[in-house]
Amino acid sequence: MSGSYAEACAHVAGLPAIVSIAPITLPSPGRGIDLHVRVSAPITGDALPVIVFSHGNGQSLHAYGPLADYWAAHGFVVSSRHIWIRGCSL
Repeated sequence: MSGSYAEACAHVAGLPAIVSIAPITLPSPGRGIDLHVRVSAPITGDALPVIVFSHGNGQSLHAYGPLADYWAAHGFVVSSRHIWIRGCSL
């Protein structure tokens, strides 16, 4: 779930409340390593636009959480992915 800080900021700014769920694990048998994603979205709305955000750069799945929460508070469903490269030990 989204943290109380994100919810408080959204409330103060008059933005809709959001929810963030992580990690969501997607099996990836051909890749050898499952894909882990974080999904953030407004708690209300339908037919919302989607942003698929893959930040890379050796950051964690939560590194860009505030940015994903910002987009979600502005009406987007955001799927943040962190892709580990096989054999890379970042």
